[in-house]
Amino acid sequence: MNSAGVENDLPEWTGRRLDFDGLRDRGPVVAQALDNQWLPPALLDTSRRQPGAGERRAVVGAEFNRALVNGDTLIVNRAYLLNNEAVYRHFLPDAPHEERRAFVELLRQEVIVPFLLHEEHPAQDPGFDIAADVRIAWRNLLTELPELSCVRFSWDRERNAERVAELFGGFGNGMLGLKEMEPHQLAKDLGIGRSEAEEFKRGVLTTLADWVDDDSHGPITRNAVYNRFITVPDTGVHERRLREGQFVVPLKQLVDLQYNMLLPKVADLVGLTPPASPPRSALQDAADEPDLEALGRMLRGIAVDTVVRQVDGPNSYGALSLPTLLRLRQEEAWKDYQDALKRIERLPFGPQGVPDADLLSGYARAVSTEHAKMLRVARRLVAPDRNMAGAMKRLGTSLVIESPGSLVLVLDSAGHTLHGMAADVAAKAGVLVVRLVMEEHGRRKAGLNNLDHSVTLVSFRLKNMRKQWEELLGAYGRSMAQAPTPEFGVRMADQQVAVV
Repeated sequence: MNSAGVENDLPEWTGRRLDFDGLRDRGPVVAQALDNQWLPPALLDTSRRQPGAGERRAVVGAEFNRALVNGDTLIVNRAYLLNNEAVYRHFLPDAPHEERRAFVELLRQEVIVPFLLHEEHPAQDPGFDIAADVRIAWRNLLTELPELSCVRFSWDRERNAERVAELFGGFGNGMLGLKEMEPHQLAKDLGIGRSEAEEFKRGVLTTLADWVDDDSHGPITRNAVYNRFITVPDTGVHERRLREGQFVVPLKQLVDLQYNMLLPKVADLVGLTPPASPPRSALQDAADEPDLEALGRMLRGIAVDTVVRQVDGPNSYGALSLPTLLRLRQEEAWKDYQDALKRIERLPFGPQGVPDADLLSGYARAVSTEHAKMLRVARRLVAPDRNMAGAMKRLGTSLVIESPGSLVLVLDSAGHTLHGMAADVAAKAGVLVVRLVMEEHGRRKAGLNNLDHSVTLVSFRLKNMRKQWEELLGAYGRSMAQAPTPEFGVRMADQQVAVV
């Protein structure tokens, strides 16, 4: 070690030492899915079947791509660069040459910026076990790229330590606050019933908060919470073996969300949550923010996450290689999409610290429009890829008209009725949603390596569902009696219903 507390045998490092203020105008984002504990709900299992490495790489890799599409600058905790295979596979020696070269270029251009917590050098010992080949590959990459830029809260030791303490303190406070969550919103964000949400709050969340409030067990870290409430006793957190229990998965989702949204909150960044997981707003912490300016910044970040979740489906960009992503980021369509997102990030505050609702609505529509243009460019770039060319030629679009649980009408791009359904439609008021779905047909695995995408065009309320649904079917040459029952379910890339 030298006098600065850094090992003496580290590769030379001449890169820029950035702080978050210096990145403010570059649309910096943090992606929750790069946390090596994240999995989509479909792959979370209570200790019976663990997802294979290939499944994890596919879903996390698609989210890595998604972050590179939706953020101008991606801030990646250096720990995730070293312990998440979906990320480090890009710089291992056996990585495809073009992929590795693109990854290095993303670092060189400061598209990917490693975040250092306590470290003062990007190759400094991380303080946890990592695979020997990953450690060597990372050091070799730094030898190749000594000008790598990194970001910390501050390069002044004392100031950095203060901000890190603020970060860790925020986790404990967040765990305490879980018992105050509103059950109705909790049920909606976690996909559980209202009665279940109330039981979850009274039971597990209150027990967790009481445990946090007891000083006898030491610091409140995520590992400590995992060991006490989430993982099977006497197993390592890295094994990802979850306990049996009705609320283990919802608790894990909230704990992981709280953990990964701390940096965006403390550093005023946008935190991107995976469409298949609870949104940033699920933490319900905006109402507790006493500072109006801080509240406005938080709400803008939540707005960006909400809008991006709406225009993206899970695994939307799994088909894109890193070289393709580099090319996409040079396209005017991608730059226009980023400009639309940044307008939301810079929304003016209203008198109560809340972003202007009318402006937000208009900006959200602009994001949707620019995203659709950017997605067409992405497909054009992917098409020449010999592995994806056939699949990309089978992309189709459909217009889906539905009232959740009751009505479905699917029209192809020529306006032909593919199928419709009318089940026990009552003469009462109800919401009708019109959504455009772009779907890749004929892929081998649903949900993986595709560019499926849906955009909610409009949502409106009908006064008489039966009468007005009958009129709608009639406009397409159908009647209630003729509306066929589909032989298969309508699969949407993005199951969320939102109003644009």
